[in-house]
Amino acid sequence: MLEQDLKDFHATILAHGFAGHARYLQRIALNRIGAWRAAAEQGAAAAQFLVALCHANNIGTSFDLAESLRLYHLAADQGFAPAQTQLALHYEEGQGVKQSTEEALRWYLRSAETGFFLAQYRLGWMYE
Repeated sequence: MLEQDLKDFHATILAHGFAGHARYLQRIALNRIGAWRAAAEQGAAAAQFLVALCHANNIGTSFDLAESLRLYHLAADQGFAPAQTQLALHYEEGQGVKQSTEEALRWYLRSAETGFFLAQYRLGWMYE
């Protein structure tokens, strides 16, 4: 199920960019949040990322920026590119963390090196 969720997630953000996160979550999070939480507790990076998105967007669970950032970090440290990109965005904008262009670039670069298109886009935009 998690693999299909990720395929659907990627298709949605490919079509809608960062705005696709909320569209995707609104469509399926309520039906999947329990399974994602269980998988996240077992250390599944994709599930950690999806639960983090739910906390960050107040969809399927309560808004909790600190928990969202904790889960992004766990998934990003495992090399999960979407979490690395989301974490970079938080550093770029100073959302819940001290703003740091250097830290944002570090996370975008790690994610972009895997071929993740949103990270490549943001990285290019930052170097403009």
